[in-house]
Amino acid sequence: MSLDFEKPIIELEEKLNQMKDIAARNGKSLDDEAVLLEGKIIELKKGDLL
Repeated sequence: MSLDFEKPIIELEEKLNQMKDIAARNGKSLDDEAVLLEGKIIELKKGDLL
C-alpha cells in the first residue's frame, strides 16, 4: 500500500518501466525520454515538485 504523496512517484516509475520494456521489444532507444523521466522521479523523491 502506498501513501497519497507516493502515488505520483510510483506512477512515474511504472511509466518508465513500461517505456523501457516497449523500447527493448522494438529495438528502439528511449534514452533521452528515460533520462527526463528518471530526473522527474528523483525530484519528486526529494520533494522538489510536491
